[in-house]
Amino acid sequence: MEDGTAAENLRFMKRKFPLPSTWSFRFLRVFCPDHLLEEIEGDIIQKYNHDVKKYGEGKAGRRLIWNAIRFFRLSIIARNKFDFLANQNLMVRANSKIIGRQIARNTSFSMISALGLTVGITVCLVIAQFVKFERSFEDFNENADRTYRVNLYNTHNGVFDKISAGTVSGLSQSIKEHLPGVDLIGRIGGKTSGIVSNVEQNIEDKESEIFFADNAIISLLALEFLNGDERHALKTPQSIILSESAARKYFGQGNAVGNVLAIGFSSNSVDKKVYEVQGVFRDIPSNSHQRFNFVLCPENEKGWNENWAWSNVVTYIRLGENVKPIDLEAGLKSIVKQHHVDGAGDRYLLEPITKIRLHALDGNGRASTTNLAILLGSVILVLAWFNYINLSTARFFERMKEVGIRKLIGANRVQLIFQFLMESFFFNTISFIVAVLLFFVAWPFYANFLDKVYPSRCIVVLPNYVLCWDLLSCHHCAPGFTHRSFCRLLSRCNR
Repeated sequence: MEDGTAAENLRFMKRKFPLPSTWSFRFLRVFCPDHLLEEIEGDIIQKYNHDVKKYGEGKAGRRLIWNAIRFFRLSIIARNKFDFLANQNLMVRANSKIIGRQIARNTSFSMISALGLTVGITVCLVIAQFVKFERSFEDFNENADRTYRVNLYNTHNGVFDKISAGTVSGLSQSIKEHLPGVDLIGRIGGKTSGIVSNVEQNIEDKESEIFFADNAIISLLALEFLNGDERHALKTPQSIILSESAARKYFGQGNAVGNVLAIGFSSNSVDKKVYEVQGVFRDIPSNSHQRFNFVLCPENEKGWNENWAWSNVVTYIRLGENVKPIDLEAGLKSIVKQHHVDGAGDRYLLEPITKIRLHALDGNGRASTTNLAILLGSVILVLAWFNYINLSTARFFERMKEVGIRKLIGANRVQLIFQFLMESFFFNTISFIVAVLLFFVAWPFYANFLDKVYPSRCIVVLPNYVLCWDLLSCHHCAPGFTHRSFCRLLSRCNR
């Protein structure tokens, strides 16, 4: 047995003792130089033969695996002749020529394969960007994890009615007095419209995003001031803060702070009131659940603090460090008992602002839309992949002759698999590049739906898909093309 080749040794051992792990010998061939392989395999087989007689087949099989692994060391690996890089370069050049010839010979097939992949990837890029946008709300707010919106769980005669984001403005003052775990609390009224004019520059227009709010809203909603003092803004009557775009519209490139705007909440210009601009903040990002351009100081703050008659504001709070929403339950219940005479089942619910977009308690969340988009993108991606696989499989018999001839002239299975992997990589890479270009061309039109949200990091993640797709495609096609003997392949082609 020692004088035979390694292959003869393996065949002999399989007849005498069923080898439990032939992969151990395949593992050896990966790193072991050819001039040592036969000797090492012979030694391992002899030890296995001895261990079977001494310990039995079970333990002998485990020792066989360990003996093979023990040879995986630097002294063995270093004895290889590292000329595989030059061989790989030759293979790449040769396979590149083959791919070019295949494309030239089957132009229509190549175009259909690339087109299917490109369309699928483009659609998935758009969907991925949409999903990323929907999941990014309030990411710009550093204190978003401690900021909550107060919702009213409303009942009528003890029976649940609805959950509303609107609360009475007097709630803010009661929370300040009874809940010491709250660092900051602010209110913002409902959206209203009015006629805004700069009398000096004779600019006038109707605006629909006008709100009344406390000074605390500036910090709670992370408004970034460009001009003015955010600590003192909205603390005096007849004061206003503007977004950057609104300030540019009514005051041009000059500094808007200290100037005045006349605002009328009806079409009658006599009813207009003059407001002093106390600050300009950067335009609110599109991934904020609150959007506005004009914020005014409440005309009657005392009336706001005493109002328990109707829900006219949205209330936000920021909890202190290490304070949890559950810590405020008792205090909120006492406020309900004190002020909600007719609502025995009413209670206040704290909702993280990071969940408002997708899982709003008032039922306006978009989680179902986002999940549907994810499902749709996944289905499109899988269908595009199956389309590519089916087209590749349809050419099976056409490629059999090529594979048979290449095997006849000495190509091994690894080289053939590498060729198919290169073809798959080429089609996937080209399709991905074209899809990215189409995405950037199409996105500005689609972005109007998302209020001008532009591409971001989602594209960086998708190149990983190309590698996975290549491996899956090659794993599906290559074994079927390369497993058969060349005689059988050629005989099938000649039928």
